[in-house]
Amino acid sequence: PDPAACLALAERIESLHAAHGQEPAVREQLAKALLNATVVEPDPAARLALAERIESLHAAHGQEPAVREQLAKALLNATVGEPNPAARLALANRIESLHAAHGQEPAVRKFMVYALLIAAAQAEEAQQITILQRINTLAEQHRDVLEWVQHFSEL
Repeated sequence: PDPAACLALAERIESLHAAHGQEPAVREQLAKALLNATVVEPDPAARLALAERIESLHAAHGQEPAVREQLAKALLNATVGEPNPAARLALANRIESLHAAHGQEPAVRKFMVYALLIAAAQAEEAQQITILQRINTLAEQHRDVLEWVQHFSEL
């Protein structure tokens, strides 16, 4: 798919959202369209900008769980191809903040674990150990984490 076409579709949905009372169902579709645009966007900075648009929706409209899940996925997508290890970790930390602030939802936790694994993959050894310790702590608190680590390793 063409990144410009995905973004154009998201912008059409955004216009509908603005013109017709900012309904939650339309907002969720807008978040999904912006998320889809992050999947096909080749530029890491542009992927992050798309994620931040979802973040703005989340903040402006009551922090709805459906939008939050799309935000966590978009932040995860922003880690992919991000050349700066510190920026990858910062994105994982943003997902972790969502997880902590909103009841530790399993869907958000899954994307946090994946983002932490991506951050660890190209980090220096000392940073890798720290990140893996964080994942281990999560695994001690949440049974689903080990399942996601295993799934990630099979990808």
